[in-house]
Amino acid sequence: KVDIAQAHYRFKIVFQQFIRAIATPDQPLVLFLDDLQWADPQSLSLIESFTTDKQNKSLLFIGSYRTNEISELHPLTVQLRSIESKGVLVNNVEVGYLSREDTNELISDLIQTSPCLTFSLTDEVHRKTSGNVLFVLQYLKTIYDEGYLVFSSSSKEWKWDFLSMEPNDIPNNTLQLLSYKIKKLANATVFALKVLACLGFYCEDFILSSIEVGNGIDGFGCNNFISSLNAAVKEGLVEYVESNYMFVHDQIRLAAYSLIPEEDKEKWHLWVGHKLMAGMASSQEKTLFRVVGQFNRGSMLINDTQERILLAELNLKAGKTSMAIPAVVPAAYYLKKGIELLDKSSWKEHYHLSHQLYDHYAEVQYCIGQFQEMNKALDEVFACAKCFHDKIGAYFTLISSLNAQRKPDKAVELGIAVLSQLGEPIPKYGDVKSIVMVELAKSKQSIGNKTDDDLLTIDAMKDKDKIHAMRLMYNLAVSSFMCDQGMYCVLALRMLQMSLCYGLCDASAFAFASYGCVLSRIDDFHGAYRFGKLSLRLLGASESKKDEGSFFLPGIYFLVQSFIFPWVDQYRASLKPLEYAFTSGLSYGQIIFSMANARADCYNAFQCGEELMKVEKRIKKYTKVFSDLKHQLFLQYI
Repeated sequence: KVDIAQAHYRFKIVFQQFIRAIATPDQPLVLFLDDLQWADPQSLSLIESFTTDKQNKSLLFIGSYRTNEISELHPLTVQLRSIESKGVLVNNVEVGYLSREDTNELISDLIQTSPCLTFSLTDEVHRKTSGNVLFVLQYLKTIYDEGYLVFSSSSKEWKWDFLSMEPNDIPNNTLQLLSYKIKKLANATVFALKVLACLGFYCEDFILSSIEVGNGIDGFGCNNFISSLNAAVKEGLVEYVESNYMFVHDQIRLAAYSLIPEEDKEKWHLWVGHKLMAGMASSQEKTLFRVVGQFNRGSMLINDTQERILLAELNLKAGKTSMAIPAVVPAAYYLKKGIELLDKSSWKEHYHLSHQLYDHYAEVQYCIGQFQEMNKALDEVFACAKCFHDKIGAYFTLISSLNAQRKPDKAVELGIAVLSQLGEPIPKYGDVKSIVMVELAKSKQSIGNKTDDDLLTIDAMKDKDKIHAMRLMYNLAVSSFMCDQGMYCVLALRMLQMSLCYGLCDASAFAFASYGCVLSRIDDFHGAYRFGKLSLRLLGASESKKDEGSFFLPGIYFLVQSFIFPWVDQYRASLKPLEYAFTSGLSYGQIIFSMANARADCYNAFQCGEELMKVEKRIKKYTKVFSDLKHQLFLQYI
């Protein structure tokens, strides 16, 4: 299992590889995304990752957005500048309103009449619509429905009469015109459109079919919700595509939604939420987000404490489900909404719910990089958690965030304090070299005369505190390796001692590799090689059981192929394993160890006599990857 930050990195890399696989010179890919002005920063970052991928020469990406809805500081504007700065050719095509001539051509085609005969109709339509395509089409349909545009069966031609039209008969903008059209429909259809508008731009049919409307709300209702929506389909306002009912245009959705008075919107969302909740049992997971979204928009009207707690629990469930995808921005939204539903007594009366909401909220804020918001949530956990064990997740998040903020020394200092509370105190003062020699002696004594098979068949670790400590020391190994290699040796030796004393866990293979690394530093190359091989055997056993062993592969390969095997084998033999570990590290979100393997691959390629042009090509390849991931630390190390 990886944390949400690692899962987010993994998703980005896997998606990039997926695009490479399906976009080939023989079958190039054209990908079009509409309404980019509504995209969240994480989605825009994902778009940047595959549009700036220089290994993919067979992708054409087309994105559309409304310039009147973005500014210079809008996330989309910032992302576009970032994409252009990386040398990607970006062509901007401004799609404006239709000219009078184009409007005339459109009308001529629609009514199958010579363009020279439609100028008077075009003049009125263009004056009213300014060439807005949606407005033009809807205006034409409206004047046809109202009898101002008719087809004469006697003369076999279209005729129009604007002289008899009252000035205010037909609204002057798109939204008002669409609202005007919707209000002329049957009450049941209007009601169905309002409900669909509350749910968003589209909704799945199985969710809508579960709505038992009856008398409805505010005097509106319908006997058969799906039939009423199908009437809207016939009117061309809604379409039914792949089991989804969706508005033909977002302006139609806004028009339907505008028919609900502003002061009644929360009441409508709450009503829809209750209806969806009643039919949620058959498809709970798929309906969850719809239900939570409706209740959240009507939450100001929920005064009953138990109902607010129920909604907080639903937000927690939606947040955790989003984290598993991983969709960090929606997760942050749901978890924050859940927290807002709590009150001062919640930690006392609903402890488990409060703890999980704040704990997970801190983790997603760390992933997004909002460290100030993360710290607020962590402070709440540290202040209100009942015991140390309920603070462990918060400590892991804080330590990871310190590493992300390039504060490895503070991460190590905090980690050592936490280890002490887990029953594994680490000496902080004195001569580090002396401490390492003492810990090394303890490790050798614990190993004694144990054979390789003896070491590999030690029972599994059961103590949860010790498992937490092993995981924490693995995280601290990354930090200490960068800022205090003496402390790294101490941690590595302690991990080995714990594996020998309390049993093997998924981090034990890394402990064996780390011990081998320590032995190589004191010129015990035979012992180092032995434990390097043992770590790979233990890793292989973990992978064959499909447990979490593969998560540690990047760290193990880095240590074995960089500091152990090169003493007894050729540098060239390490190149393929290091490259594999680099890829694996990206897949598991282990960015630091992925970076370490990339650096070792370049260094070992140079040491084994690879042509300098090939070494340079390696460096450029890795530099591109880590620049895209905004990990400039690689450039310092290389």
